[in-house]
Amino acid sequence: MRLQTVFLLLLHCLAFALGQYELCKSLVSTDEGSVWEQYACQPKPASMKDYMRIKVDPPGITCGNPPERFCTLVTHN
Repeated sequence: MRLQTVFLLLLHCLAFALGQYELCKSLVSTDEGSVWEQYACQPKPASMKDYMRIKVDPPGITCGNPPERFCTLVTHN
């Protein structure tokens, strides 16, 4: 009975962990032939302007190149 409980718990944890990520795959060519490479899917790009307003301190300063990299990010809800 205890072994069955442990097995069910492990099975539940495995299903929960696998359910958090969608699997993506791509066909990769190697010397031995083509194989499917599986990896976690990347989220779709989204405009951050919908979620935050960017304020730099002091005004007009940025860090590095490209200038879109800001020194200070402040979120406003």
